[in-house]
Amino acid sequence: MAVVSVRAPRCRVEMPEAGDGNGTRMASWKVFRAPKAAAELASILGIAVPVDAGGRTLRSSSDARAMSPAEQRADGCQTRPVPPRRLLLIRHARAAGGPVDLERPLTAEGVQQAAALGAWLEHAGLVPDRVLVSPARRAVQTWEQAGAALSSGVQPIGDARIGDNTVDALLAAIRETPENALSVAVVGHNPSIGELAGVLDDGRSDPVARRGVESGFPAGGVAVFELAGSFAAVGPGAATLREFRVPGD
Repeated sequence: MAVVSVRAPRCRVEMPEAGDGNGTRMASWKVFRAPKAAAELASILGIAVPVDAGGRTLRSSSDARAMSPAEQRADGCQTRPVPPRRLLLIRHARAAGGPVDLERPLTAEGVQQAAALGAWLEHAGLVPDRVLVSPARRAVQTWEQAGAALSSGVQPIGDARIGDNTVDALLAAIRETPENALSVAVVGHNPSIGELAGVLDDGRSDPVARRGVESGFPAGGVAVFELAGSFAAVGPGAATLREFRVPGD
């Protein structure tokens, strides 16, 4: 039997940044196209493969999803939006004093501030699918109030490492994020939350957001980072600060 070798051209794989029209930064992932060369090879081997007028192999119904005009390219490549990974660093809302640090509750103002945080996350489309919370009462209450304002019922994960209040402990907890998670929120304390925000900055951050972080990362503040890589690889200079807010202030 003669062996026929056909070199099939491929699309390059890239992730250029683009906007989705709502202020959200998206990445566009190019996938391999079904090349005309594949159809030619199938013809030589006597295999029937349906192709369109441009010579591109038609996808099977089990693999099909309607492609928008923006996704269908003249060169046969197809693009689909891929949301970036996000890391939300949140400092607990304003808390009262007390003899036992772990038992300090939110003040009435802090309760309102935490509720405003949740409303802002919902409105901004930044609802996380994984939440790590310090076991300290003020942090737990912060997410209880914030989470009540969200449309999704994401359940917080208590993690003592967040309460350890060191950058290394925060990074260790974040790096254990499952691969399928796209957005993670960490509800913790200063100084570690503010310090981590400064460490992660890759130098391409929004200048207004950077000034907010550098102002001391006040109680109830949230820093929104986009990661170029996986959560498992998060570390110094690995993220871009996109926004910083103190909802309710």
